[in-house]
Amino acid sequence: MKSSDADTCEDSSPMNHSANQTVQIRRLPGDMRHIFACLVALLISTLTTLQAEDAPSIQNAAKAVMLAGDWLPKDPHQIDYEKLPRVPAEHVIISDVRDQAGTRVHQHAYLAHNDGRFWAMWSDGPGLPKPGATPEQHRNIVPGHDRPGTRNSFSTSTDGLHWSKPADLTGPPRINGYGWIARGLWKRDGELLALASHFNAPGYAGLGLSLEAFRWNGTNWVPHGTVLDDSMNNFPPKRLPSGEWMMTVAITSGRSLS
Repeated sequence: MKSSDADTCEDSSPMNHSANQTVQIRRLPGDMRHIFACLVALLISTLTTLQAEDAPSIQNAAKAVMLAGDWLPKDPHQIDYEKLPRVPAEHVIISDVRDQAGTRVHQHAYLAHNDGRFWAMWSDGPGLPKPGATPEQHRNIVPGHDRPGTRNSFSTSTDGLHWSKPADLTGPPRINGYGWIARGLWKRDGELLALASHFNAPGYAGLGLSLEAFRWNGTNWVPHGTVLDDSMNNFPPKRLPSGEWMMTVAITSGRSLS
């Protein structure tokens, strides 16, 4: 997903972020299809030991491999990056609002794989056209965003190439003048949760900010409760080797907490 904020490549997310207001994905072929392209094939992250369904042990985490391959020299400082393996990819656009003359905006893109499907979610809201910019110029200009009335949308795919029509995830903001911003997809206790911050638009500071969860019930998304009041995150929680969940959040005072 291309976005104006490059802060949300989550879980194993291949969502692209840039000024263009498109939801995009690159899919790896064959047995690599469940490894998302933004991680690049050569990054075998320690996060593989931190997935919720793995319930990892501290011992396993200590043995995690950061990088592996028969092409890898013993001294990683001797890696010839020009000769690294190339992984072919296919490019797909899930949703495109670049031709809306700055009146629509996509941002805060997240991607996860759950129950045999890829799930994408993003902030989908009204844009504020830039003064003096033509509709054609707005195709490559980020309009004003984080506006009142912003919702979250989602789409699913079984193969990463063919996606369902984008649909509403959060519904309208609960309070007039507020908005929803996408904050990630969280696989927890066998359920898929979508996180979204409810904020007093425009901007996130001030009273009324809360991090909320929506649960997929097999048919649609339903409210699941408040995760944390007066806060917003960039990435959903990760499970630690101890079995505890950890997430970094920002609160309206400007501090970051874990």
